[in-house]
Amino acid sequence: MISPFDNLCLEKALEEAEKSLESGNFPVGAVLSFDKQIFSQGGNYGESGQNYVFHAETKLLIEAGPQLLSASKAGKVISLFSTWEPCLMCLGIAVMNKVNRIIYIQKDPHSGSCGIDRSSLGVRYQEN
Repeated sequence: MISPFDNLCLEKALEEAEKSLESGNFPVGAVLSFDKQIFSQGGNYGESGQNYVFHAETKLLIEAGPQLLSASKAGKVISLFSTWEPCLMCLGIAVMNKVNRIIYIQKDPHSGSCGIDRSSLGVRYQEN
């Protein structure tokens, strides 16, 4: 069920996607929250950053670093909001960083990975 806070985060992700598009990047925006508090938000900058791993979700999770680890250890609910279904790379980084919830607007029919069967993955991924 999508809450008013979830809707707010998705709206902010859309704003970030617009900024990405305006700067010549693929229009994806993301928001990271801990216990319904927005921690950070940003957009995709693979083209302008000249590196295709600079996805919006990956950028937020890597930049959150120690705060993300602290939030996880404190038992906070970590949510990642995106305008586009995360790819396998972004999903892997989210799982390894113990993201509890991933909410996205548009399913990616080509490389979206949120429907992956986690039971077919290694134990490390199943525990996170």
